Amino acid sequence: MRRWMSRVATEQISARLGTDEECRLLHEPTSAVLLTRRRTTHDDTGRPIDFGDHAFRSSRYTYDLTLVSARTNHNGQRRARAAANPTRRSRTQMKGAAP
Repeated sequence: MRRWMSRVATEQISARLGTDEECRLLHEPTSAVLLTRRRTTHDDTGRPIDFGDHAFRSSRYTYDLTLVSARTNHNGQRRARAAANPTRRSRTQMKGAAP
């Protein structure tokens, strides 16, 4: 049995109008703006091993990103590393009220 090692994941974060079904399932008004995330993870050979396409209530989620300084790989090329931490927040917390 081969054990998969994920080496690289690419992630795209954006916003769009939700479909009628998405808004109904997320208890949002029709055509509400949703936060979306599409992620593809590759193993150590570059083969895709995981894919996710997600929609979140923009009224309840925010992304906090931590950017780490660029590093150099074995070929001397610079590469950047980033860590994303999606956080669910209540409406009162997003408006600046004490948690």
